[in-house]
Amino acid sequence: MAEDKKNGKDREKENRAEQEMPVAQALAERNLLIKRIFDATDDAQFVGTVRKAEERSVAKRIENARFQREAEASYRSIMEDIEQYQRVERAILASDASTYVETSRGKLTVAEALSLKRRLDGSDPSCEDLDFEENLCRKIRREYEERLSEVKKNNRCLQYLKERAYLTVPDQNESCERKRFLEEAESYAEENMMKLADPLNIMEKARSLTEENDRLLVELNTQIRLSNASTLVQISQTAGSSWV
Repeated sequence: MAEDKKNGKDREKENRAEQEMPVAQALAERNLLIKRIFDATDDAQFVGTVRKAEERSVAKRIENARFQREAEASYRSIMEDIEQYQRVERAILASDASTYVETSRGKLTVAEALSLKRRLDGSDPSCEDLDFEENLCRKIRREYEERLSEVKKNNRCLQYLKERAYLTVPDQNESCERKRFLEEAESYAEENMMKLADPLNIMEKARSLTEENDRLLVELNTQIRLSNASTLVQISQTAGSSWV
């Protein structure tokens, strides 16, 4: 019994080949497998129709047998491609989790670098709302423009009121009352003038943050491509099936 199990495992090993390839090639293989699986699924026909009277026809029986063989072959081929996709995906994920790249954010696994890249560039729909830095910069720019507009509007109104005060009392009137009125107008305008309260020089921080993230994205893309081109993975394959 033990001998039979051993022979079975040996046969399984013999029926499985392994190919070594760069991660970049494995990614291309994975994408081709995805396309092939979807195309084969769309093209396959698994269910047909047959009239009861036709079941006695020799020609129809031959046609039905051929239809059955084709359906079985299509199903088997699709399932083999799905299994191959899983093997390729497993090898890629294992490599990404154990391969490191150096970045300005420190030493990261490729998996971490990919996650960070997708968060920053929005290439993964699931990360669409996770670009915290860009969301922060949008908030800063919006708030800065709103407050700046508020300051300008307030100061324009005060300037207008001050000018109206001078027009209200003619220049010929040099009375103490006129002088006091104009001084009060000047004082009111001065006391109520606005300016931005910007202790952090926040627009400069937003600009720096945006530039830093842009540089980081370029860096991550470069490091990931280099890693994928130089890192090799072993991908097993059942004998009898062909590589994409």
